[in-house]
Amino acid sequence: MKIEETDGDFSITVSNFATSHPGQVSILLNEPETSVCEQAAYAWNAGETAPERVLTARLPANSPGWTNPSNFVALTIAQSDPLSSEGCDIKGIASAPLTWTLTDPRPSLRPTDSGIEPGAQGEATSTGGTPTSYLVAADDTYRDIAKRFGISVDDLEYLNPDRAQGDYAHPTANPGTSLNLDPANR
Repeated sequence: MKIEETDGDFSITVSNFATSHPGQVSILLNEPETSVCEQAAYAWNAGETAPERVLTARLPANSPGWTNPSNFVALTIAQSDPLSSEGCDIKGIASAPLTWTLTDPRPSLRPTDSGIEPGAQGEATSTGGTPTSYLVAADDTYRDIAKRFGISVDDLEYLNPDRAQGDYAHPTANPGTSLNLDPANR
């Protein structure tokens, strides 16, 4: 299996793949603690299993999180299964953990706390004057939290890869949520 980045786009290639299950194959990327059925939004059609036994899928460009997809912890190959007892029509037939060796895509990312402001009134924790985490307060928004720490919402998402990417599409953050601000703890 190989995941490659070319000009900001990622592609997945699985070589020497063979299956006794006929039909269309999908490649799924799994975030921590998610099932195959929950990964339908991260599935890419790899087509029918070809004689050369190579599956290839290109990840969608310009989607949230694709500047660095290292929040995905496993790759699953799946096929349609209308008789599945799991409550969905996708069945995992092979899975492998992912280990990432990426260069730091944001070496200059250094959040700094400018202090409480509307939309970012939660409590920041610091070590040596550098913010390390943030506890979301009621009515906080991701945009205002990011602004408070001098970073973008995309940077905030990058610092918290364990959070579902769809969370950042909603402007209001969930009170009581702890967000990481330290690139070393990513």
